[in-house]
Formats: sequence, C-alpha cells, structure tokens
Amino acid sequence: MLLKFPKRERTRFEAAIMYNIYDSKEPWAELADRGMALSKRRKDEVPIVIKNISNVKFYGLSETLEI
Repeated sequence: MLLKFPKRERTRFEAAIMYNIYDSKEPWAELADRGMALSKRRKDEVPIVIKNISNVKFYGLSETLEI
C-alpha cells in the first residue's frame, strides 16, 4: 500500500529518518550524507508518530519515529 503524504510531512519524515541515522552508533551510519538540507518539525507543528507495523525490519531505524 502506497501512502501519499503532503510535501511538508514528507520532508519532516525524511528529516526524522536522517537524524535517526546521524544519531546511530552503527559504523555504517558514518556513510550518510551530512550536507542535506533537512526540515525538522517546527515548534508550531503537531508531532506525528510513525510506527512500523510491518513484518519487515528496517535495519538501523527505530520501530517508531516522531516527525
């Protein structure tokens, strides 16, 4: 199932993934590009929690992400 998110939510989701990778202690995390223009959640935006409910584990990402 492909979900469609508004552009702002997509940019927040991308930022949450990348900041999760930046905070990772795994050796491969150093391979991530550190020069991206990421758009974290602004203070006036409601937090959104995304939880992976699939049977597939996304290696290196936590089960839930707050965007």
